Formats: sequence, C-alpha cells, structure tokens
Amino acid sequence: MDTDDDGDGVLTKNENYNGGTPANDDTDGDGKPDYLDTDDDGDGKLSKNERNDPNGDGSPADAVDGDGDGKPDYLDANDTDGPRRPGWRRPDQSAGSHIGH
Repeated sequence: MDTDDDGDGVLTKNENYNGGTPANDDTDGDGKPDYLDTDDDGDGKLSKNERNDPNGDGSPADAVDGDGDGKPDYLDANDTDGPRRPGWRRPDQSAGSHIGH
C-alpha cells in the first residue's frame, strides 16, 4: 500500500512523475521534493487545502476557503491576503473601484 508522505491527498507514487526520482519533483524550487512538501507551489497555502476534495469523500463541499471570500482555495489563485484588504484587487476590477474601500 502506498502512502501520502506530505498529507496533501495525492499518493506519493502519483507525485513521483519525473522518472520516479523524487529529487526531480520540486515545483516551487525550495529543495524539498513535492512528495514531502506540504506547499508544493510555494504560495503559502497548504497543498492539501488547494485540492477540490481535501478529505477524499468525493464531494468538493469540504474544500477550504482560507480567506473567507466564498471561493475555495483551489479556485482562488489571486487573493492571498483576504477579501477587501488594501493591495489586492480582482483581475477584472479596475484600480479606481478599489480606492477608498
């Protein structure tokens, strides 16, 4: 039976996709292979929370929404500091509509 060494919901054998050599699988270049890295892409969000079904029950209803904006983390690539915080705006939002909020 295979394991999930980094607890992200993906079996280790499925993360070792570059010829089976874990050292080649370092998405964020931090020196830690993805199969041991809890934040594969280095965005500050746990990889397991960026999955659409973190508890593996077959339903995306449990997907994590770390910033509380109503969009689960696995779909929310842009907002890293929470909704309506200075310095962040949606890609479809003009700078003028963000001023004073």
